[in-house]
Amino acid sequence: MLINQLHEKFPNMTDLRVRDILVDKEKRKIRCILSYPNSAQLDATVKSNIYAFVRSCVPNGYYCETRIYNDVFSEVSFRTNLFDYLKKRYPAFKISRDRTVIEQDERNISVVFNVSETTKNNLEIANFLEEISHYYVNFTCYHITFDIRVDKTIVVDEQSNALYQEKLVQLAINKELMRPMRCFNVINVEKYIGKLIGNHSPMYI
Repeated sequence: MLINQLHEKFPNMTDLRVRDILVDKEKRKIRCILSYPNSAQLDATVKSNIYAFVRSCVPNGYYCETRIYNDVFSEVSFRTNLFDYLKKRYPAFKISRDRTVIEQDERNISVVFNVSETTKNNLEIANFLEEISHYYVNFTCYHITFDIRVDKTIVVDEQSNALYQEKLVQLAINKELMRPMRCFNVINVEKYIGKLIGNHSPMYI
């Protein structure tokens, strides 16, 4: 991975992170977004060396644009970032922004999601804590801990809860169906099933 290569090349910059890599095959362009604490104070030579190293890692023929964002959060900005991510990654889960407790002490952040018991069970089944922790380890050098707690003051409407569960099941099915699969052509099947299937037609067995 690029982040491992960067840490090997720049061993004194362990707080460097690769937040995103965007590839535009049509324009043959790669945009690499890095982050580092107080990036504006980085020495110009160090920045230039990082940009040059990232360029050396991209395939030949691709133009590479690299930016280093400032890895600094306040409680408000982290909450905004967190719920933007949750909205994109976990749109079906009922996680209240107002009931989520975030505490920050310098570069340590603790997050507690207060949810209903049903939501807690669904989050545990989805390995939510493990996945979100992994995402933020790669996204920022802040030390962030996540926890889920049941808030018994949350009133759950049975009808909406049933619809919620049905939506989660549908999302799980769609996720499974969208998994990448290997494609192959089947030829000369007439003797086995009595019907010739075109090579380019969808086929279910």
